[in-house]
Amino acid sequence: MAVQLITRSRQPYHDLDAIYVLVPCADSVLRMIDDFTPDSYQQEDYQPKYAHAHLYFTGELPEDLFSQLISSPAAPYIRNISELFVEYNPFESRVFLTTPSEQPFYSLYSPHAKGATTKDLDAASDRLLSVIATLGIHPYIRYYSPKETQKDSGNGDSKSNIPRISEAMAHRLQIKLDSYYSHESSTNGGDSTSPRPQQDHGPPSVVLVLDRSIDLYAPLVHELTYQAMVYDLVNLEDGNKYVYTTKTNDGQLSQVEAELSEKADPLWEKLRHEHVGSVARILAERLERLIEGSTGIKALNSGNELDNDMFPWTQEIEPEKIPKYMFNTNATSLRRNRGNWEQKRERKKSVFEQKGTLIIYIAGGVTFSEMRSVYEMARKYKRQIYIGSTHIITPRGFLDDLKSLHLRMLT
Repeated sequence: MAVQLITRSRQPYHDLDAIYVLVPCADSVLRMIDDFTPDSYQQEDYQPKYAHAHLYFTGELPEDLFSQLISSPAAPYIRNISELFVEYNPFESRVFLTTPSEQPFYSLYSPHAKGATTKDLDAASDRLLSVIATLGIHPYIRYYSPKETQKDSGNGDSKSNIPRISEAMAHRLQIKLDSYYSHESSTNGGDSTSPRPQQDHGPPSVVLVLDRSIDLYAPLVHELTYQAMVYDLVNLEDGNKYVYTTKTNDGQLSQVEAELSEKADPLWEKLRHEHVGSVARILAERLERLIEGSTGIKALNSGNELDNDMFPWTQEIEPEKIPKYMFNTNATSLRRNRGNWEQKRERKKSVFEQKGTLIIYIAGGVTFSEMRSVYEMARKYKRQIYIGSTHIITPRGFLDDLKSLHLRMLT
């Protein structure tokens, strides 16, 4: 079996079927059709590049492209067409990303973005539709509308220049959902003129579309959880991989790659939402137990403390030196003064009650504190709650995004 890019010149396999995994766009469809279309000088004794084609699209295939496929010279060779709805990044079990471009914040909020805003909203809506289709829900769409944009000044102009990102995306998503429901209904032999299927038994599912203007303070606050501080201070490759150099037994330097994910590292999943002071204590206790059980490690042990330059607020300091507006007056350090929100909770896993799925989508970036809150709400209310966004933001990244809004970055 060979895996080849459709954009490159490929060796034909006339006796073998080809499996195409394609983005549902005109360029992909045209390239696939070309594989089964003879040139003007190849009319006689023409053999297509492959025996047959099995098409799998990463998202919903627009009707015009579907019609183009079934009326093309490639149609007799097509054995099946499937829509996978995988156009999103499942960052965590309750977090997904629909990154539409390399500069999503600029594209959505810069006055110089122009057509890029529409393009990114369409792409993000397509990816959000993929999430909905994957979950198999039929949600109602709700969106955030600032009070300033709900009233007119009398001449039809809004009193505010706040961009209606939430409203624009919600309307696009509703149109795409109706089209998806209509196609789904007609495929299953139902009535395609009534696109919205009946709601499943139980409370309805809801998609709540927000944008970053709903809370401009959260992106500026440094979350003091383990996960947030790692992303604040450490350069990660591909979003979740930490590469470091270590010495092997023979003294050679070797690069080691650690993946910070739920599947690859159960300890990361357990500690990521804990306060960094708690993590320091837990890891120190685990290391101490490891040392106690290994005489070899005991001989190498030279003490284990956090770097005070990197984590200055985890060291013991005099109470009067702590700013009172940051911690309560009884605090002596973060290791002793941990808020109730970050205390370790011992909970048995249970089946979530059927209360309807809630998807919270924030166009313009999601913070680690918002991600953590979703896990806490899901546990508290025993409900399937997910949060998604165009990208993840840190305080430094958010400030960089704001500084770039006045620049003309797109040509």
